[in-house]
Amino acid sequence: MTVLIGQHEFEGPVTNFANIPSLPGVYAFLFEESHGLMLIDIYESGNLAITFAKSTSVLGTKILVFLICETRERCKAILAEISQEFPYDDGEILQNVPNKRTETNAGVSFSI
Repeated sequence: MTVLIGQHEFEGPVTNFANIPSLPGVYAFLFEESHGLMLIDIYESGNLAITFAKSTSVLGTKILVFLICETRERCKAILAEISQEFPYDDGEILQNVPNKRTETNAGVSFSI
């Protein structure tokens, strides 16, 4: 199956990390909503297999898709293109969220 992000067809959803090729690529995390898929994050990698071999996290409700690129430069160009098409500003989402503390009253380091 393929998922269209911008003008590019990504392979996925990934269900087995052993099947990811050792090639440069762009990968994205999606979330399924009632009206379709929502792009959560998108990244590039010089070696998709190594990137995900180091990952010990479980996808949970996220969907992982990837696109193989000829070169790392092509990956970066695709990432920039998609980032412009789907603008996302961290500040917009967090502007109404109160500041978070990084330690508890007991002085123990803690992050939310």
